[in-house]
Amino acid sequence: MDKKITIHLNSKEKIYHFVALPLLSGLYGFAIFFITLIIAKWLGYLVGSVPQFRIDTTDAEMSILGFFFLFLIRFLKNFTPDKDNRT
Repeated sequence: MDKKITIHLNSKEKIYHFVALPLLSGLYGFAIFFITLIIAKWLGYLVGSVPQFRIDTTDAEMSILGFFFLFLIRFLKNFTPDKDNRT
């Protein structure tokens, strides 16, 4: 038997669930990656393995991966069936 999953949302709820929540999760992912990179570089500078502490554009580019990963996870979560509907 094929089960269809139907979700009835008004337009504000759709925007919130399909745009706002994934964007906020993506920003959270960006921040986590960026802060992790900064801490790792700073610790490398303190230990002495890196002669100079500086933040490059490549650090921001790497942090964009965190944005896309968490954005995609949160966005695709909208298409998974609820636990209540599974039998």
